[in-house]
Amino acid sequence: MKQQIKTILTNLGLPPSKIKRTIFGFQRYFDENELVSDFLLKKINNGVAIDVGVAWGLVSAPLLNKGWTVFGFEPDPDPRKKQAIAELLKNYCNFYWSEKAVSDKTGEKLSFYVSDESAGISSLHNFKNHKFSHTVTTINLSDFLKEKNVEKIDFLKIDTEGHDLFVLKGFPFDTILPKIVVAEFDDFKTKALGYSYKDIGDLLCKYGYSVYLSEWFPLKQYGSGHKFRRLIKYPSDLLDSKAWGNFIAVKS
Repeated sequence: MKQQIKTILTNLGLPPSKIKRTIFGFQRYFDENELVSDFLLKKINNGVAIDVGVAWGLVSAPLLNKGWTVFGFEPDPDPRKKQAIAELLKNYCNFYWSEKAVSDKTGEKLSFYVSDESAGISSLHNFKNHKFSHTVTTINLSDFLKEKNVEKIDFLKIDTEGHDLFVLKGFPFDTILPKIVVAEFDDFKTKALGYSYKDIGDLLCKYGYSVYLSEWFPLKQYGSGHKFRRLIKYPSDLLDSKAWGNFIAVKS
């Protein structure tokens, strides 16, 4: 397992020190977005990122601190997330935030749900004892990027608790290919929406990306600790149908 992960991380172009820390610490802690951010920050100055699902700004902040421009989306009214976003707006003139929900269509009015179980699973979908919060307006990234006259994206990060495929469908991959895309999958959330993790992986492969599947053991409870299982080249089947994780797609 460790040799397999080492090979994949080397192919991703990550530095040896980061690979070593990941391999020997992966069962305790592993974060795909942190790995990608560290890699990109060493390669690209003044890059451009889209953070769909800003939450507490843990992905956006390191990029902003290094001079990147970040377009962030977060419709969740959670006070702690609002405070984190306010701090980013205050401290970084290169951070742009929208409270719209990113989807494959622009201008729809959809229900947004929150959960008492965890502030980390707010979603456009009621999949785990959710309750209605408010109505949001949607936008697709194709329309957004045209509106902002953005022609290059280096990093596209998506974490929408079940809506990730729709976000990808609304991105203009025919004209803009981000260097790296990270998108979450969790069939527990998405089967009711008519898609599985394979639909996300296949879409990314369709646009010529080298795609890696980062699989985590099934969650016992949202908001609790979680354990990394493996990182493998896609196409590949999950070892556990209840697993969740992230796709890392690298432009070939």
